[in-house]
Amino acid sequence: LSEADGTPWVWKGCSFLDRGTGAHPELCLMSLSRGGGDAVIVREFNITSKAFVEAPRGFVLPLAKTDVSYEDEDTLLVGSDFGPGSMTTSGYARVIRRWRRGTPVADAEVVFEVEE
Repeated sequence: LSEADGTPWVWKGCSFLDRGTGAHPELCLMSLSRGGGDAVIVREFNITSKAFVEAPRGFVLPLAKTDVSYEDEDTLLVGSDFGPGSMTTSGYARVIRRWRRGTPVADAEVVFEVEE
């Protein structure tokens, strides 16, 4: 990916979709930072096909200080930079949104928010 993008991406971890006891994970949310910084891009990855799931079918988030987790196969809980007022003074997410597959993240429902 780094070679294809011309960007020095650094692995920052992944979050797997939990399908229950004994089930093998097929999807994960891969977090990659540009050069090792705190901000990451998040891209959904299919472990079986060994390929990224491209938007709009797959979940893709731009570079930001982001925390993300599957709620279910078609829904994520996302804390990220959604624009003015969505980050703390230290630069981390203060708003958590429920993002459904195939919809714009900007339209995702706010499910939790802390004071600024």
